[in-house]
Amino acid sequence: MRARFAQYGNEFISLVVMALMSIALVAGQVGAVQVIDDRPTIDIAMHVMINGENFSIRHEGE
Repeated sequence: MRARFAQYGNEFISLVVMALMSIALVAGQVGAVQVIDDRPTIDIAMHVMINGENFSIRHEGE
């Protein structure tokens, strides 16, 4: 009887640990998405003259 209760206790603890890890994983992913979305981006435009023609080069970055 004690062995059965010990097994149930171990299974319960492992389920609780897995649930907490899942919650932490989801919270970490949500936090990472917010950090990436909150960063301002800089739009850089360069105008290059090649053989008398004006070319515009745009680059978006941090």
